Amino acid sequence: MPTSSARSQASLKDELHELKATHILREAGKLFVECGFVGTTMDAIAARLDMSKPFIYQFFKSKHAILVALYDRELRDSLAVLTDVSARTGPVHEQLLQFVRVAVRKNVTNQGLTNMLALEEKHLPAEKMAEIRALEARFNRNLKDIVTAGVQAGVFHVDNPGMASRAIMGMLLSVKRWYRPSGSLGVDAIAEQFCDFALRIVGYGGLHPDTPAT
Repeated sequence: MPTSSARSQASLKDELHELKATHILREAGKLFVECGFVGTTMDAIAARLDMSKPFIYQFFKSKHAILVALYDRELRDSLAVLTDVSARTGPVHEQLLQFVRVAVRKNVTNQGLTNMLALEEKHLPAEKMAEIRALEARFNRNLKDIVTAGVQAGVFHVDNPGMASRAIMGMLLSVKRWYRPSGSLGVDAIAEQFCDFALRIVGYGGLHPDTPAT
């Protein structure tokens, strides 16, 4: 049976391995954003990291393995966001607002990386694409469930909750394509405007707290 010291050393070794792998993913991801997946070589990744290719191969056997690992990390982050949103309680319109705020911030965070991943999906194996599509379906179902609950409660007034949720999702996904840090609106301001738009799409009877009456 391993001693406490041996378990501690093994844990430390695992942490160091994870730190090194994360560093490789971070820098390789930047190169994929700058040069594209096809335009990035393992030589370029090694040069960016100031490491040898054999060292990198200890963590990832190929450039495609790095891309898959980046997608895996994005999937884990997205699942954490979805779990967080799904766990929220309170009035249904507040659940919708929280969904919108979280999604806007998620789509702006690592904007370049998420856009790159969307462009490079064609290089992924079929099973990874299936995971991505399943996650997208879960997000859509979660949003549709919120809208449907609002309609059933008489809070939202829309004939087709599925279409309304798709319209909101399309709006949320678009922000990662056009958002610029140098723009006139910050992330929080965009999120609040999108909250107002979402409430209008579902025909909410009340006003968004930050929307002045006219």
